[in-house]
Amino acid sequence: MENNRFMQTKFDSMVTNQTMQLVKAIIPYIDNNLATVLGVYIKFIELENTFRVNQNVSIAAMNANHKGLESMLEDIKEFLNDGDKETLETLMTVMEMMNMDDGAKQDILSGYMDMFGM
Repeated sequence: MENNRFMQTKFDSMVTNQTMQLVKAIIPYIDNNLATVLGVYIKFIELENTFRVNQNVSIAAMNANHKGLESMLEDIKEFLNDGDKETLETLMTVMEMMNMDDGAKQDILSGYMDMFGM
């Protein structure tokens, strides 16, 4: 497994808490048997919290402010490395251009044609 640090997602923050994060941080420093039990216990509590969240209105409330593909892609961008982020931003730009009306597309095309003396 890689030893990268990952940002916590909004969903993660709904199923874990600071105490569980602290316990997970000390697992590598304690006796192997106890570490195994604590690791499984923490993951079990997170799984239990996941079921609780899914039965709750929390997911609906979280989704209320995040509608649409663009909003989802903006959130995903936070978790990407620089190269992948640049690729996603290019894709989002292309998507925006595809959603433009024909008049706006024609204006952009005319601008490029003028720029290249066509």
